[in-house]
Amino acid sequence: YAAQEAATLGTRAAKIELPKEQLMAHWKSEAQAIGLDAGAIVRQSHERAANNTRSPERQRLDEIVAAKSAVVSAIEHLSERQAAFSGATIEAAAHRFSLGRAGPQAIDTLLSATIEDKQLIAKSQGYYTTPAALASQSSMLRAIEAGKGVEQPILSPAEFSRALTSYEARMTDDMQRAGQLSAGQSFALNREQANAAAMILTTTDRHTAIQGAAGTGKTTAMAFIREAAEGHGYTVLGLTTGAAQAKTLQTEAGIPSQTIASFLASARTSAAQDSAAPRTLIVLDEASQVSQKDMSAVLQVLDKRSHRAVYVGDIRQHGSVEAGRAFDQMQRAGIETSVLRD
Repeated sequence: YAAQEAATLGTRAAKIELPKEQLMAHWKSEAQAIGLDAGAIVRQSHERAANNTRSPERQRLDEIVAAKSAVVSAIEHLSERQAAFSGATIEAAAHRFSLGRAGPQAIDTLLSATIEDKQLIAKSQGYYTTPAALASQSSMLRAIEAGKGVEQPILSPAEFSRALTSYEARMTDDMQRAGQLSAGQSFALNREQANAAAMILTTTDRHTAIQGAAGTGKTTAMAFIREAAEGHGYTVLGLTTGAAQAKTLQTEAGIPSQTIASFLASARTSAAQDSAAPRTLIVLDEASQVSQKDMSAVLQVLDKRSHRAVYVGDIRQHGSVEAGRAFDQMQRAGIETSVLRD
């Protein structure tokens, strides 16, 4: 290869380097031949630049347009993460979105106009929310209230006692055979777990909740609730925020599960399921991580299909990535709730 390259370079004709003046003369001659006036093009460019100098009125208008765009973008961005936010937070976000094209006064003016136009709704202590967030919250809380006392109990108190006794005896036998319990030990739900199961299985409310931190036995209680409900003709399905959580719920509690996103997507494309829904109990796990928007959408689907639901989570856990503290709001609104502390 080296020999071939040397031969090629050795036989190549030498480049002819023309003086700059000769090149300029040649290019000028070529331009004249095709009617191109380079000087005129330069002059026209300078004239356009001079004419584009903005008047004070035009500058003010451009700043207002930039401020409006920045405020709208700030509200959209914040409302994806929070159900309510302070005026100072909106202003700070708007300044970032303006990219220096709008000053503080213009942004403050547009923010005030947005509030006057009811595109932002004032709450307490200088916080604001959006009409969409307020409508979503109201819809969710109306569904909770409308679901009180509308269902038949899944089990009567006597049926519940028999089901719990049978379940604990069977679990004791299974765990003893597996070596998880010694011959003198037995399996039993603790008092709070049994109370939570009784509340869910004997209530007449469509929507119920279990509040409890990690390690308080929520999944253990749900495994019994699933078996008891299925034994009385119910289909039990799980909803979670992510695929990993769905797999865990299915593995640990035996509840077939899917993500909330896939559930809502399926609901939008399966209208036929809305008219003839079987008896179904939905277990929505990690409820504190569900946004207000998604929770409201889930409630609408469940009510349309007349599905019961139990929402399981911990309001002290980190909240949802998207806006809202839906699980906390549901408990404050009076959803029937069992608390696990042990």
